[in-house]
Amino acid sequence: MVIAGESVGKLPTAPAVEGKQFIGWYTATDGTGDFAMTSTVPTAEITYYANYVNLNVENGYVVVDNSGTDRRNGENLLGALAYANANASANNPVKIFLKNGTYDLGDDAETTQITGSYVSLIGESLDGTIITNVPTQEGLGTATLLYNKGQYNYLQDLTLWNNYPYGNSTGRAASLKDEGNYTICNNVWLYSHQDTYYSHSSGAFFYFKGGKISGCVDYMCGQSRVYYDGVTLSNDNRGTTMTANSELYVFNNCVIENGGSDYNFGRAWSSVNNGPVCVFLNTTLKDNGSKLASTRWNPDGLNVDYAIAGEYGTMNASGTDIITPLSNSVTFKKNNTTLETILTADQAATYTMEYTLGDWAATAASDVVQATVSSVTLSGSTLAWESDAEAFLIEKDGAFVALTADKSYDVSNFGTGLYTVRAANSRGGFGEATQVAGAGTLTWNIATGTSATSLTSTQVSTIDGITTDDMTAIQADAADTAGKINLTVKLNCGTAETAAATVTFTVPDGYAFIPYSTTAKVQPISKDAYVKVALGAPYADVKEENENYVSPLDLLFNQLEKNKPEHIAIKQYKTYKMAAGKTAKSINISLAVRLASFNLPQVRAITSRDDMDFGELGEKKMAIFA
Repeated sequence: MVIAGESVGKLPTAPAVEGKQFIGWYTATDGTGDFAMTSTVPTAEITYYANYVNLNVENGYVVVDNSGTDRRNGENLLGALAYANANASANNPVKIFLKNGTYDLGDDAETTQITGSYVSLIGESLDGTIITNVPTQEGLGTATLLYNKGQYNYLQDLTLWNNYPYGNSTGRAASLKDEGNYTICNNVWLYSHQDTYYSHSSGAFFYFKGGKISGCVDYMCGQSRVYYDGVTLSNDNRGTTMTANSELYVFNNCVIENGGSDYNFGRAWSSVNNGPVCVFLNTTLKDNGSKLASTRWNPDGLNVDYAIAGEYGTMNASGTDIITPLSNSVTFKKNNTTLETILTADQAATYTMEYTLGDWAATAASDVVQATVSSVTLSGSTLAWESDAEAFLIEKDGAFVALTADKSYDVSNFGTGLYTVRAANSRGGFGEATQVAGAGTLTWNIATGTSATSLTSTQVSTIDGITTDDMTAIQADAADTAGKINLTVKLNCGTAETAAATVTFTVPDGYAFIPYSTTAKVQPISKDAYVKVALGAPYADVKEENENYVSPLDLLFNQLEKNKPEHIAIKQYKTYKMAAGKTAKSINISLAVRLASFNLPQVRAITSRDDMDFGELGEKKMAIFA
């Protein structure tokens, strides 16, 4: 019982419950309601209840349950982190595995902390495993999503999305605040707006391998020595100063995507250990530098001037031409320090991973190496493979099946489909999926239209999970419906490749068959789901050298015109099609940048269905109440 008007103070120790992990004191028995912190001051007498979540330890991983609501999934993750913080050590590293799903950590201020060391936080995929929060107030001490205080911790294949409602003037909300040391982010997406990544540990070493960091203002900031290796840096559609560091930031082989506004490489924050030093090496600018500030850096530092602000080998969008100027002299205004920001080759060679991360560099590079799997076979219901790894992730049709330490698994309870196996590296992260040998890959080329022999049961038994019977059924449907498309295909079965063949698919009304490209992999489909294989396709592709090229988006609008020739979308699209190839491609790029937020599954979900018949707006009288 907590007395009204007094702070909670030191919270009592919760009783241990076998197979469960205590995650905090709440005002409701089921873990809902308000969360009690030591600083909480109740306004009336109130009872707090201990909240527990199930703890599932499976084959060396704490597997977080994702079967509940997003918020409950988040609480399950809190339980796993609490277990790791209490138990992880150099001799007992703790690996946490998160299946694809959303894990909502709520709005509590900086309660989600990794205080333990040797903790691995492993997602199933970067796009599919999303940890998020919705802070109610901004600030580097109040709005952080994940707050690391431990050493030698490792994150892979997940997205940290701080969903603070950013305004036009303020909104510091870190996705990752790191006060630890020796942290690795391998294929991790940090998504926020201001101060997305906050390296807050003087003299510490941090390593990013691949992945993505998104934001608009100082979205990589702080102290520490950080090496960004092949990371995509995504500026949103507001004016962007990308970095604000105090010690040493080195970006090598990174890609800068720009949301449309002017941007610069960074500004100095404060001076730590002879800093600030910020260096961009071999950077690809997806906008060809069209919006990069003429100074290339922000001369208005926050508190000091740069010790070194350097750039070398900057490339155009295709990565084929160097677009670094021969010279770029900038006067930084805090102390009127003038620097030449274009490095020589010898100067650039200084900023290696070893220089940035010291003796830990070799360990960091080794930790991100992915393990491999070979010779995956499916005999009856027994899936088997070869590998030197100690743990494996099994998926069917891209969805989680199991974790195992064995090199075989009985899949009789999971039905037919395309099975793949991924091997764990030394830190528990899973590498590329290897599919069953002989499962087959279907490729096509709709441009040539050449034909060969018909598909027969003697040529292939399965094509990525589609049996010959299924394929025959699809062709039978095709005989009854107009709108067929003949596809020239090659069938690859394990190491054997059959002759090319012609297959006819039915395109139902309202759908279009849309390939990823002229050669692409077909995922498992059903007779009524042709268009599902199209997700991620370059729908509005433009061929500058071929004005008569018909894109997948053209096919969709052709179908719409047949059904609704006077539709407003048809009229607008025909105006767009009047543009020459080069102009149309420019329009496509601008549109893609504007719609970049829809790359997030949560944003796409908002518009995934239409309960208001928006398509009828302007066609009939409607009243909308908001």
